[in-house]
Amino acid sequence: MLSTSFRSYAVIESLNGQDVFDAAAKAKEQEFIQQTVGKINAMYRQNVDNGKLEIGRYLLDEVFGGQIEEAMSTNPHKPSTFSRIAKDPDLLVESQTLGSWVRAAAVDRDFSQRGFEFPHLTTYHYVELAKVKEQDRRVEIAKDANERDLTVKDLRKLISEEKGNGQST
Repeated sequence: MLSTSFRSYAVIESLNGQDVFDAAAKAKEQEFIQQTVGKINAMYRQNVDNGKLEIGRYLLDEVFGGQIEEAMSTNPHKPSTFSRIAKDPDLLVESQTLGSWVRAAAVDRDFSQRGFEFPHLTTYHYVELAKVKEQDRRVEIAKDANERDLTVKDLRKLISEEKGNGQST
């Protein structure tokens, strides 16, 4: 017999001696997997992902003075303090990653100031949305991504396709 720590398996012995999982056990296992993945994703969003946005918000306020436009800018001459922070050898985060968290926090702040909430979107959804320069279009795309529960990969593809089609993003 198959041994496992998952107690909901119902194993029966087939006529030829091989273990076979009955349909009810497979359905229970799938339900357990979906619930577990949902719980892991919720915990990730609550803890890890929110931490990235918190770091971004901190830098947005402390380095960029809360200036969303400045934080979102691709200007290579952003405040020199940010560059020095990002290049500090003791920093545990890559400089590009740190910059993406600041842009994500800026997008999140912009949405909040405009009265929008997107509970299904993560920091990396916001990183992708930061690539959409027109604010109203960014909101439309965020609404769509949130309603359809798009993955970051799907959102990236959507934004890329719009840029490729010459749409103003």
